[in-house]
Amino acid sequence: MGISKEGGCGEGNGTGPRHIVALDGLRGLAVALVVGDHFFLWWKNGYHLEPGVVFNWLGWGWCGVNIFFVLSGFLITGILLESRGKPGYYRNFYGRRTLRIFPLYFGMVIALAVLAGLWEGSDALNVFRSKEWMFFTYTYNFWPLFGHGEELAPVRRWLPHFWSLCVEEHFYLLWPFVVAVMTRSSRLLMVCGAAYLTGVLCKFGFVELGWKDAAYLSTPARFDALILGAMAAICLRTLPQRVVARASGIVVLVAALACLTVLVLEVNPGSRQAINLLFTSYAVDWLAAGLVLLLATSRSGPFSVCLAAGDQGTILRVPVGEIFSHPLLVRLGVISYGVYIFHLPIQQFFIQCIWPRLGFLRSLPSSVDFVLYAVITTAVSLAVGELSWRFFETPILSLKDRWFGKPRAAEAVPLMSKELVG
Repeated sequence: MGISKEGGCGEGNGTGPRHIVALDGLRGLAVALVVGDHFFLWWKNGYHLEPGVVFNWLGWGWCGVNIFFVLSGFLITGILLESRGKPGYYRNFYGRRTLRIFPLYFGMVIALAVLAGLWEGSDALNVFRSKEWMFFTYTYNFWPLFGHGEELAPVRRWLPHFWSLCVEEHFYLLWPFVVAVMTRSSRLLMVCGAAYLTGVLCKFGFVELGWKDAAYLSTPARFDALILGAMAAICLRTLPQRVVARASGIVVLVAALACLTVLVLEVNPGSRQAINLLFTSYAVDWLAAGLVLLLATSRSGPFSVCLAAGDQGTILRVPVGEIFSHPLLVRLGVISYGVYIFHLPIQQFFIQCIWPRLGFLRSLPSSVDFVLYAVITTAVSLAVGELSWRFFETPILSLKDRWFGKPRAAEAVPLMSKELVG
């Protein structure tokens, strides 16, 4: 396996480009997977469609969250490593995170809290009123550990995806202190290894105990993907980039083969069974980590991953850089935070408030009904995400450099939004 691209990969301990466009494309793919997964879950549950081939593919969408976690761990750790030891280390990091995360997140939570106070006719809003503290304190993802599942069922139809934002926030709160204290890369890698192993053990332990939801949602069981991204960022800054590029290419190949194995065995990854949560989850984590490093070590533009065998030359060439630099994927990555926040409330609004009023749709085949629903709600989600980015998020983000200075490394955002560089 090798890396072929325009220009060389470059030797030495570089920190990579400040803004890697292809990583926005990778984020765009991830949010597309997540939206597809929620189509799979809610529409199948509401209309009892048979899974079939298309729905099995949509069932892979939950893996998009794994990609977000790895990508966020990589980018956030890069920011911290570049700013460590400099004035305003904590102030600048937490200030920039606050401007990026809180306005849209708390805007949604506060809007729902106000709506819950004004409208008492909705089961979901009534439950939200009694459990809103979970959203304000970023503890919503711990409900499986404390037995709130049945109570939160109405809310989970509208805001089930906020659990991942809680995991991210916990990482943001803790990780800067670890990076600041562990000034030697070797020690930081040891801490990462221990944290990764702890996450693996928690995930296996929760599965063995029958706590499937805790294995999927809780922070102790999901830190491992973020830590894997952190390790990728450290390796990028401590190893020769040509070595990193070749090693990451091998990781991508092996992990991709593992994912294909799941498909060949005809295991439905949307079932959330133990084998899927463990084997498939870790295969996707490592695939994402390999892709992130491949994209990060491409300094000179589009590149390809090649399979080669001795003197036979290239057997297969995959234009990875060109794929993830596609303008549509990149733009989707730019607006992805808003799309992520709004898409499920939009889907549920159509399912519960709009679709039942359109009785003529029931005379259509279920597949046609589903396609109409998917196209309309996707278009609305993308439009709302674009409007949010242009008129809400961007004006707030313009304050980051003014108040907290420009970052030296590419900046990550919570799960899926664009990285802004100075």
